[in-house]
Amino acid sequence: MKTMGGLGLFCSFALLSAPAVRAEERIDTSHIRVKKAIADTMTPEQLQAYKERLARNLASRRGGGWTAAAVNPDTPSDTCPAATYEIGTLPFGPVSDTTVGMTDDYDLPDAVGSPSCTASTPCTGAGGASPRGAIYTGTGVGPDRAYRIRTDADCDLTIGMDPTASDDLALMVYQATCSDSLSDCVCVDDTGVGGTAESVLLNAVAATDYFVLVDGYSSGAAPPGPAGPFDLTITGTGCNLVPIPGVYHTITPCRLIDTRNPDGPLGGPALVAAANRTFQATGNCGVPATATAVFLNITVASSSAGGNLRVFPTGTAVPTVSALNYSAGQTRGNNGIFGLDATGQFDIRCAQASGSAHVIVDVAGFFVE
Repeated sequence: MKTMGGLGLFCSFALLSAPAVRAEERIDTSHIRVKKAIADTMTPEQLQAYKERLARNLASRRGGGWTAAAVNPDTPSDTCPAATYEIGTLPFGPVSDTTVGMTDDYDLPDAVGSPSCTASTPCTGAGGASPRGAIYTGTGVGPDRAYRIRTDADCDLTIGMDPTASDDLALMVYQATCSDSLSDCVCVDDTGVGGTAESVLLNAVAATDYFVLVDGYSSGAAPPGPAGPFDLTITGTGCNLVPIPGVYHTITPCRLIDTRNPDGPLGGPALVAAANRTFQATGNCGVPATATAVFLNITVASSSAGGNLRVFPTGTAVPTVSALNYSAGQTRGNNGIFGLDATGQFDIRCAQASGSAHVIVDVAGFFVE
């Protein structure tokens, strides 16, 4: 059973303690890059406000505001330990990606005596005498791209990687962690030549972390070796890809709500003064059904009067602490962690005397129980 009372109280204190930002305060946003798809939905003023919120959030995280158990969203996800969980129902993909521009993080031993992977999970690869696949000379000597997965039930997963150019890429699976040790490697397929697809069959064990690694191949050459684009797919039945509970999970910032859009569950009309409106977080923007709280960037625009927004799990009491204060006609934003009800919903209350206000909400992460 989901219990959000404690988290809601935590969020209220967090918002209450957040320092106010003076209108004249200058925030350096030169290092902030916003995806074009998001930027195109904003006016120049809204875009600048969005960049300032992101800059303040990054500065807060780097200042030690994140727990050690949380995945640091600032860490590049091409390296195995920092790779975020891929979540959702199967099949996963095809995902078009590339190892170009990535780093060479993990190099398995060369094929002296045809060594093979020895991690505990059964897996069928290709190459050499071992069904797990042999590690050929040069395998892993190149930039690599990692995907982190775990399943909610034991199931067989077919993982396929198909280069979309002429480069020779290897497909490897690690268990629990990545290293240069065969004891952490589950299986590998690197039997093809340039442009040839590779595939492994993983007998996945529920609640076990696996890292799917696409790596460049260099036949005795020094790193970085060849690198190129590819398509990755994961198929299987009887299970789903799920995140680990109890920690913060990042997602690519996604526009969840924009009441300036045509009327709809996540669109218009504008929020009405002194009224609540319910929104569905789970099932949208990559937020899973098991999420109990979300990290939101909230912007108010075109308000007809001054007021504030209250954000809280649907069905709970309206909090006494606001998520965002604003003046009439002001475009202003703030961010925070907000709880969800048992069905993944939350309410926004437009606390102003009269009229209406538009709200734009982006989601950037979530918690699961």
